[in-house]
Amino acid sequence: MFGFHDPEPGSLGPDLQYDVIGWYRASGNDCVGRLVRQLATELELASPATVAPGPLLEGLAEEYGWTPRVTVTKDLLRAISTDPDPLWRELLARDWLAPVDNQTALATITSWRAGRLLSTPFQDAAERVGQLLDDAAITVLGNIPPERVACHARLRFAPTNATEAPGLTLAVGNSGAEALAAYLADADAAGPDQAAAVERQLAAVLELTGAQQRVLDTNAKLAEAYHERTFRPVDGESRWTVSSQLAAGTADAAAEQDLADLPPDISAALTELNHLQDAYDRTRQRIESTRRQIFSDWYKYLLCSYPPHDEVDDYPDADTVRVLIESDLATLDEQVVAAARLDQQRHQAAGQIRRSLAERVTGTDRAGYTLRKVAGPRYYQPTEPVLLLAGDAVRPSTRYGQDHRLRPDDMLDTRLLPEVDFAEPEALWQAVDAVWRELAGAVSAGHGTVGFALWRRQPWHPVLLDWEVEFFPRAEQVNRDGAYDPDYINTNYHLDGDSVELALRDDRQHLAVGARFYQGSSILTSFAAEQMRTVIGRYLVDLVLHRDHEQFFAAVQIAEEDRTADFLLQDIDQVVTWYAQRYRPDGPDDPVANVVAAYRRLGPDFAALSQALSGFNEALLAHRQTMQLPVADPLAFADDADFTSRVRAAVQRGNHSAPMPMDDFNPIRAGALQIRRLRLVDSFGQVRDLTWDRLVRPEPLAEPDNTTWIGLPPRLVQPARLNLRWLAADADHVEAGAHAVSTPICGWILPNHLDDSLMFYDRSGAALGQVDQSASWEPAPGATAPVSPAQVHDPAFAGMNPHLRRVAAQLTRAPGAPDTGQVGFLAKFLEVIESALDAVAPESAAQQQGLGLLFGRPVAVVRARVNLELCGLPAVSQSWPSFDQDLRRGTRDSQGFTRVRFPVRIGARDQFDDGLLGFWKETGDGYADNTFYAALDEPSDHARIVPYDSPAALVGQAIDDPPEELTLLVDPRGKVHASSGVLPTKVIDIPPDQFTAALAAIEVTFLTAPLITPRDQVRISLGEEPGYRWSWLAPEPAPNGPVWVETEADATITRTAFLAHFPTAAALWTELLDPQTRWLVPAGAGGATVLAPAQRKSAALPGDFAGLEQWADRVLGIDQATGAAPAAPVTQARLGAALPAAADVWAHLVRPETGWLTPLDGEPVRARIVPADQRPGAVVDAPAENRAEPPDLDGPFAGLAARIGLIFDLYQSGIAAMRADALFTGPQEIREGWLTLRPARARSDDARTR
Repeated sequence: MFGFHDPEPGSLGPDLQYDVIGWYRASGNDCVGRLVRQLATELELASPATVAPGPLLEGLAEEYGWTPRVTVTKDLLRAISTDPDPLWRELLARDWLAPVDNQTALATITSWRAGRLLSTPFQDAAERVGQLLDDAAITVLGNIPPERVACHARLRFAPTNATEAPGLTLAVGNSGAEALAAYLADADAAGPDQAAAVERQLAAVLELTGAQQRVLDTNAKLAEAYHERTFRPVDGESRWTVSSQLAAGTADAAAEQDLADLPPDISAALTELNHLQDAYDRTRQRIESTRRQIFSDWYKYLLCSYPPHDEVDDYPDADTVRVLIESDLATLDEQVVAAARLDQQRHQAAGQIRRSLAERVTGTDRAGYTLRKVAGPRYYQPTEPVLLLAGDAVRPSTRYGQDHRLRPDDMLDTRLLPEVDFAEPEALWQAVDAVWRELAGAVSAGHGTVGFALWRRQPWHPVLLDWEVEFFPRAEQVNRDGAYDPDYINTNYHLDGDSVELALRDDRQHLAVGARFYQGSSILTSFAAEQMRTVIGRYLVDLVLHRDHEQFFAAVQIAEEDRTADFLLQDIDQVVTWYAQRYRPDGPDDPVANVVAAYRRLGPDFAALSQALSGFNEALLAHRQTMQLPVADPLAFADDADFTSRVRAAVQRGNHSAPMPMDDFNPIRAGALQIRRLRLVDSFGQVRDLTWDRLVRPEPLAEPDNTTWIGLPPRLVQPARLNLRWLAADADHVEAGAHAVSTPICGWILPNHLDDSLMFYDRSGAALGQVDQSASWEPAPGATAPVSPAQVHDPAFAGMNPHLRRVAAQLTRAPGAPDTGQVGFLAKFLEVIESALDAVAPESAAQQQGLGLLFGRPVAVVRARVNLELCGLPAVSQSWPSFDQDLRRGTRDSQGFTRVRFPVRIGARDQFDDGLLGFWKETGDGYADNTFYAALDEPSDHARIVPYDSPAALVGQAIDDPPEELTLLVDPRGKVHASSGVLPTKVIDIPPDQFTAALAAIEVTFLTAPLITPRDQVRISLGEEPGYRWSWLAPEPAPNGPVWVETEADATITRTAFLAHFPTAAALWTELLDPQTRWLVPAGAGGATVLAPAQRKSAALPGDFAGLEQWADRVLGIDQATGAAPAAPVTQARLGAALPAAADVWAHLVRPETGWLTPLDGEPVRARIVPADQRPGAVVDAPAENRAEPPDLDGPFAGLAARIGLIFDLYQSGIAAMRADALFTGPQEIREGWLTLRPARARSDDARTR
């Protein structure tokens, strides 16, 4: 940078002008020459003079942002197109050229053009145009590279006499973007109501980056995201997990997912490792807190050691302070030792797990699994309020770094001069004379150019903001002893409905009278405006592509291939212009019109700077965030050197802020803020005390009845977190992991709509029993180890998950106990669960298919723990009175803020994605007040069922409180939300691999009685459920007591039954000769005379011969047209030759080509009867009335279909459809049993199946 100083400037008027030319005195230091030599070395050239123009042009642009001034004319494009006008317009539109006049333009650099593609009609010419422009630049630069640089500038003066302070508007927010949104809304809206609407629209646009792909719960998620923006995350403890070494998404990786069920020994070791890691991380946090407190005590120790001479008695004794520090040093030593021990233990535990994982895959072809450390739940600290200063008071002067303002490619226009001797200034002056005249002509013509400036006022480049604010805590903050009232938050605020922010109670509007003053400094930036323009631009492009594409592309001609986000963002101004000129807003609250107006206001002339009140959080904790000197005591005696050294070693980096003993301690930020004083400091050290015309506050920060106060909702100043974690189903107080072996699912319940009962299942989906309408427990039908009513109420019973058993006991009457309201509670409970399920519809619902998704949804019984935690040790008061008490009692004073209870709401019924149906608060062996807190919109008419958002349902948590453990009922596809207002909403869900298999295994049973059905067959009509299968479950007598027998719905028949009921030829011959049948009459020589159908005793054959009538007529020779019998007698041999043996018929039916029977796996003597319309040759697209007609058999089996069909119908096992006639084919009986429905892939227990 070149500069010039005139010690005697005289009068700053229009007659004063400075022309400055600067150069490097030593040519070896010249930056251009140095670049040329560097390129020669990199390109391995013999001499710098041989550096080609192309690499030099690239080097100048990349290193310094310089480029020669290259002008081209429109006629130059005739070498590419006979009509250059369309191409000329395209190059200007894409910023390949910058206009000078109608016929001339500046060529931009190559790297800039590479990122701005021409539209499709011109892409074929792009390479030729690029080469033409590169050639023009090479021609300007010439073949001999320049070696020296000369810098020049001209400054003229036209001072203004204005004494009026420039206008300034203040806007405040939780972030720069929020403050800017509030400012823009206030500037563009017609009134307060419209301003609030515009502010919400701009805030939504800012959050749409992460929420725009959502279909459900968009408003709720925007509210959560907006609330979370008021915090900054702080790293929490780490966690360990086991994952595959295969690349995610590969087929092999999918095949290895069976190891998600970690072996119990590895899972237990992983749990122990996470416990060690958690203890280690928390110890490290306490170490950092102790280091910081030691520095605070050291700071006060120096004040006490060297007090003002007239205030010696006002400070504590330095030796007493030293004793306290010595105690802290001992505590720190213990913490460091503990951390080292935990560090060793966690490394040993991690090594053991890695060895165990390696042993599991040794000698197999499975990929290895690896132990990884991942980030755990984060802490959150409130963002400090951000001030936005908008107006001429913060408008900077034109300065270096703005050379690019006249070119789209951000380059500085340069000129090439003939070789000149820099030792002769006169020669240099004459060489640049032509350049002077060119630039002076541009200035006279009113064109902007680089190198000429008109001085109107003192240069002003604000970079630093000094601030002073006044904080008013919410009234009734503390008790008489100076400590916080534990009900401070609940007294002044409430968690309203489904809001994620605490709201001030109507009767608690007043603030504390005694204000607290805090000061600090912040570095200002213009980032907020740049960010807002970028976000709005992307929002408008997204609207063009997904909503307004037809209208936009009809008005703006862009090739189909170029209609992409990247292409439109290159020329975002045409999108903004179209919306501003062509778009018809839907009233004054139209969001598109409002964001377009905001974008246009944020143009190049918009002057605004913003920054957070840096150090405000530290100030509330009575610390000053500023640079600190290292720990030292130069005036101390030699005997104290060791003490100072030990303090220095203990503090390390814990001295980033200093204690302010005279400031108030406000660890809970709740109240209002007032801006008292602001001062700008610029890069030259100039200062300007600010006054402002207006203070703009976003709607959430508005303080009632006071336009100068900024509302601050409750926040914990220290980093904290709302920790909501699943608890393992098989342990009382252990967190569940990501692996199925430590699932939080204790079991399942499923409402039965047919009889208003509630079915219970273990976590794998196996039925345990049900609670009937009378609130009595009934064991599950068919259970191998039935759970009795007495066992449900026995806390020592180990055959059922203890937490699932507790839920069952809560909903049932003890055996023999009278009804004390359980029946009414159960009826209301089922109604509430069904209502809550209706409000759950997660976006991921289609990803898990299970029985409950078709027949009432299964509800998971899970456990969770909610806790409010600080990062590190609680902050302590740094005031002198508190410090004096600390010295006397040896403990620290936190003014009781860790005992303040904050409300926590579990669930978010306003979100379809929230799967919570309700919960119980656990006590030692039951539930608090026997009350179920349900996801209801309105109060229940049952005293033991309370809406989840009522004050009684909120979980009150203080930092000092133990975790609250809950038993929850959830739809496993959804999430569970926990909101406190003082921290971001916490959301947890259950990994699908922990419940998908259970959902697929759950079977539903329906008591079916009384049922009249054949003794050896179940006949009942069932609906067809694709992917699922029915069965019949009933007890049957056995020598050792009833045995549960399950009959599959699919019709099956045994080979034995088929052979027993398919007649032999001899039996058929005998039946035809029987006088009661009389189809044949004995004739001589073992033959028989065939009787015509009219002469027969019985038209139909009885018993096992039924269905053979048509076959017998054909074999006996009956004329099908006339019904006449043949004259010749028939013999038994003829009949035997025509009728196949039963075993041959069975073999033919099970052949795949025939496809009437399908053998069952593992049961060679049993086969499934294939429905007629599924057999080979069936016409599946025939009319419904003909579709079930079985295709006939051929060859020797032709005509036997009727008999085979009767055997199938009469002697099958399975569930057959009820007959539509009154024909009873055998003994009937009244039966009682259970219809069972399960997924088709789930196998029933072979021991109970026939």
